[in-house]
Amino acid sequence: MALDIKSAIENLKDLRSQQLSTQNNGVGQEAVTLLDELQFPNKKHEEWKYTSFEKVFGAGLTLPNNEILASNSTLELDAYSIELINGKLVRADSISGVSIRERKSVANYDKSQYFNVLNAAFAPSVIEITIAKSVEVDKPILLQNTVAGNQVLGHARIEIIAEENSRCCIVESNVFENGASGYQNRLANIKVERNAFLDHIMIQNYGQKQSALHTTNSSVKTGGNYTNQVATFGGEIIRNELNIALTEPHCECHLNGLYLIGEKSHVDNHTAVDHQQPNCESNEFYKGVMKDSATGVFNGKVFVREDAQQTNAYQQNRNLLLSENATINTKPQLEIWADDVKCSH
Repeated sequence: MALDIKSAIENLKDLRSQQLSTQNNGVGQEAVTLLDELQFPNKKHEEWKYTSFEKVFGAGLTLPNNEILASNSTLELDAYSIELINGKLVRADSISGVSIRERKSVANYDKSQYFNVLNAAFAPSVIEITIAKSVEVDKPILLQNTVAGNQVLGHARIEIIAEENSRCCIVESNVFENGASGYQNRLANIKVERNAFLDHIMIQNYGQKQSALHTTNSSVKTGGNYTNQVATFGGEIIRNELNIALTEPHCECHLNGLYLIGEKSHVDNHTAVDHQQPNCESNEFYKGVMKDSATGVFNGKVFVREDAQQTNAYQQNRNLLLSENATINTKPQLEIWADDVKCSH
């Protein structure tokens, strides 16, 4: 029987509070309490006009247990490997110039965003990946998290730091164990330091009873390049939130998305690029093909601050509907406070 959203969240909070009482995790307990002050996002909120996870939570979710299971790798790549189970580090290759460590608690989080707070409350640890200064990793790093258990509320929290003059490609894959149903809330904080290059590829191939929110926050400094490429091939409700801050002059980001979906899949790509300094460049190109009763959403915002003169920003979203019941909602947006810019969508 479906639960109302308030009861569903209260059940999950009670379970998490019991876990935290034995873990001495003050930040997690603080975040659990803070959830009472925030409203679960729904379609009445402008940023969530086309997407809601109320149905997913109302179906009834539970928390993963502490048992470490075998990994469920689905990608065969010539790559280094980092494996997580329910957000916990279970195996990592030794990679020259790359440090990988697991912290037990979240240090800082955005207390105004519901799912950020939810992640701080429920994530079991923080996985920190640092590419050292001037290191060029010779092949991709495959970062995979498996959500183990049925109807589980899974969480993962990742921090990636690309130090000065480093270069790396990270391929991220999130899967559910043996086709189980459930929901995953993954948050990644990424820092691209001066003259560093980070190519971040996200592969999403979920089933019809599998939903996920992927929040990616990235800051880029002078000479830095952050590229995010996401390919989505299914899922019940999938939302990708990308928040990119170009914090120093002469840096860039490139966001590319592909979604090929059918049945009743719903995929929402939600991007925000903040041009804070002059002479920066951003490019966004998202393409989708939808059939059956699938729904796609693209909401792209570009902010150009008053000091961000000579900004070059570009957005494009193209879609192909292969059936009468397929739907696309697309909303490119520009907010410009500078006068010497090239911006288009």
